Amino acid sequence: FGSLHRSDLAADPIDQFRRWWGELQSLELPSWFERNAMTLSTCDREGRVTSRIVLLKQVDDGFCFFSNYRSLKAKQLEVHNYA
Repeated sequence: FGSLHRSDLAADPIDQFRRWWGELQSLELPSWFERNAMTLSTCDREGRVTSRIVLLKQVDDGFCFFSNYRSLKAKQLEVHNYA
């Protein structure tokens, strides 16, 4: 792809992600490649981090992903709502 220079980046990280997301959609990739897979990291009350793969469903002012509200990640997000 080349190199990454700060001067080429959007000021807003969500806008930059949208650019990269658009570029990804135009690539011809193997059928097994899951374009919307992302790593989500959360932490428990003691600050121990857990990471897992989820599927990105939408990007607006942030990232929307689907989850089971009874899962570990949901419980951790109730304690610390940053991911």
